[in-house]
Amino acid sequence: MDLALPPSSKARPPSTIQRVWEYKTLLGSLIARDIKLQYRGAFLGLVWSLLNPVLLVLVYMVAFKFVLRFRLEHYALWLLTGLLHWQFFATAAITSTTALVGNANLIHNIHFPRIILPLAVVGSRGVHLLFSILAYLLLFVPLGGELWAGMLLYPLVLGLQILFVTGVALSISILTLYFRDLRHLLEVGIPMLFWLTPIIYNFAQIPEWAHLWFRLNPMVSFVISYQDLFYLHQVPDLANWGFMAFMAAGSLGLGFALFRRLKPRLEDYL
Repeated sequence: MDLALPPSSKARPPSTIQRVWEYKTLLGSLIARDIKLQYRGAFLGLVWSLLNPVLLVLVYMVAFKFVLRFRLEHYALWLLTGLLHWQFFATAAITSTTALVGNANLIHNIHFPRIILPLAVVGSRGVHLLFSILAYLLLFVPLGGELWAGMLLYPLVLGLQILFVTGVALSISILTLYFRDLRHLLEVGIPMLFWLTPIIYNFAQIPEWAHLWFRLNPMVSFVISYQDLFYLHQVPDLANWGFMAFMAAGSLGLGFALFRRLKPRLEDYL
């Protein structure tokens, strides 16, 4: 009996995930290169991945806790909870503008899946986030945090955010080839988006009629969920889970679609 696969099955090309897995060593090397380049010559190295948000927290603490007198208990913990995860999104989005444009020589001279380049950006930003989270957990109790079982849901929320950020990086990296002003727009737009995200203030302070409009900001549901788990000691509600799942799936789907559609002309624009 002939058990050979039909010709169509033999000719089936490998999936994107399979190709990325085949080049996992290159992906790891690119992540390590990005981290080394960012902190080349820096004495403290990866420590800056924590110091940067901590210094920002100190500035916001002075401005909003002591000057404007925001009445929110353990305000440093509140700020740090949202800020660490915001930084992951913001830096990955801006850095992804150079994922392809900044690697023209690599693209022209080496054959590999081009999608690895924006994935390396997300990976390097993820390493920074990991170090920041480890330091955050060490500071969690001293800053007034209390451990509880619901914190075990954190990897699920973080996983959804990573999928969302990956989709954003894919879209931005390929669109920057065609619209070089995109980086400048992001450098203006992302700080504006920051003030529309309840990191410094509480979402409950927003008028109820504006809640749906704020929800259009994809980072709102993620930040609220982190605050629920680490600060308010409550499980994110179904609406938050729904928004996060929708944003993650939509972002990733759009990112892959754009990358697949525009990739064939990639080298023409480098």
